[in-house]
Amino acid sequence: MLIAGEEILRAAGHVPASHRPAGWTPGESGTFMRRRRRDGDHTLWVRKCGKLWLIERSLDLDSGLRREIEALVFAFGPRPICTRTYVAAMRLAEHCDPSPGASVARYWAKVCVVRMMDDGLMYITR
Repeated sequence: MLIAGEEILRAAGHVPASHRPAGWTPGESGTFMRRRRRDGDHTLWVRKCGKLWLIERSLDLDSGLRREIEALVFAFGPRPICTRTYVAAMRLAEHCDPSPGASVARYWAKVCVVRMMDDGLMYITR
């Protein structure tokens, strides 16, 4: 894992000690999510992993029967990019969706595809 530095976070609009951006909803087990308005397809996620926060997004496929999960990663690795606070992770997720841009070598990497079942459970498919 790589921890996003101050310059990357500042470029994403993050200010230390700032409040959570509008539109983010707390979820279960240390997660927050936000449905994107730009493309309407992706849902952004930040997820607690130990003392750090991972940045992910999901895309519903097949009318919601399958969901593709992607993580924001460093291009030369690829290693997941994380932050020390959930607010910083949210700002970076918003900044990098739908495309991270050329300012830093990063991209969205496919982690897995999950199948949504009638009982509400998800099963990893590939």
